[in-house]
Amino acid sequence: MLLLAAGTAAFASSPASSPQSVPAALENDGTGPQFYSGLNIDVQDDVSGDVYASGQSITISGNVTGDVIAAGQTINITGNVDGNVRLAGQDVTISGEVARSGTIFAATINVANSGLFGEDLVGAAGDIDIAGEIGRDIAVGVGDLTIDGTVGGNVTYNSA
Repeated sequence: MLLLAAGTAAFASSPASSPQSVPAALENDGTGPQFYSGLNIDVQDDVSGDVYASGQSITISGNVTGDVIAAGQTINITGNVDGNVRLAGQDVTISGEVARSGTIFAATINVANSGLFGEDLVGAAGDIDIAGEIGRDIAVGVGDLTIDGTVGGNVTYNSA
């Protein structure tokens, strides 16, 4: 317990650490949840459960049976996700398959030709480009929205 008199302050600090890179192929036991943090993350293995990741560059190239929750500068989903994705980043690209929904906040969101959301896409971005498939609805706040792919439901957007 820390007790301070009025007008006093306390702080704690730890030595500064430099960012470290995570190896391209991470070893894990394959059961979730799996937690990753570092400069460059590439989850190549199959994961039975959820993936939580933070880093500068995040790639999910393996198959994930749960959800993916990630925050990073660049996020690429090239593998298959059986659950939902919840992503925050500068540039987010989906070229794999997400069986359920995506909640994404980014400067740019790109759903490539091979990209698929089985259900909904919700979020906000300066630019959103959808060349792939959205199974149900889109609900986004966006500066520029381009849809060259298919949307199975409604498109709702607010644009500045």
